[in-house]
Amino acid sequence: MSTAPAGGSQHRELFLAWQRGDYETARAGFRDLAERDPADVDAWRGLGSVLWSLRSFDACLDAFQQALRCEPLSPVHWSDVGLALRDLARTRLALQAFEVALSLDADYAPAWNERSNVYYDMGRYAEALPGYDRAIVLCPGIAVYHHNRAECLLATGDRPGARGGFRDAVSIDPRYAFALRRLRQLARS
Repeated sequence: MSTAPAGGSQHRELFLAWQRGDYETARAGFRDLAERDPADVDAWRGLGSVLWSLRSFDACLDAFQQALRCEPLSPVHWSDVGLALRDLARTRLALQAFEVALSLDADYAPAWNERSNVYYDMGRYAEALPGYDRAIVLCPGIAVYHHNRAECLLATGDRPGARGGFRDAVSIDPRYAFALRRLRQLARS
C-alpha cells in the first residue's frame, strides 16, 4: 500500500496528500475520482489506503474489493483485501486472500509479510517466521519486515535474534520508532 498509484497527476497529488497526513483531502479526491470513473483502480486503491489510515476498515475493505473487481488477477489488490480483513479480525478470510495473492505472484513480498502478521496475531510464530524471512529475502531494505520478524522472534523468547532484527530495522530507517523503543526495552532488561 505504500507505492504511488499509477494514475495521472491528480492521483499523484492525492497520494502525496495521503502521505502528508492530509487524509480528508485525499479521501475526498480519491472518492470523487472513483465516482467519476468506477473502473479507476488507482482511485479505489488510493481511497482504500486513506480509509485504512483512518482505521475505517469496513469502508477500506469495500474500496479494496472494488479495486479487486477492476483487476481480479492483481496480487496487490488481493493483498490489500487481506490487510483489511486482518484488521477486521476476519483471520481465515485474510489468510485466504494472502494465499491467492501469493498464488498469483510468489514473489510479492507485502503478501508474505502480511500473511505472517496474521500467523503472528494467532500466536503461530513457527508459521509466521518463514514468511517474514521470504519477505526479507525479496525486499531486504524494508524496515518493517525486519521489525515484524524481530517481534516474532521476541515472542518466541529469542532475545538475541530479536535484538538483531530490531537493529536491522533501525539500520534501514534510523528513525523507526517502534524498533528503537524495543531496543531500549531490551537494553534495560
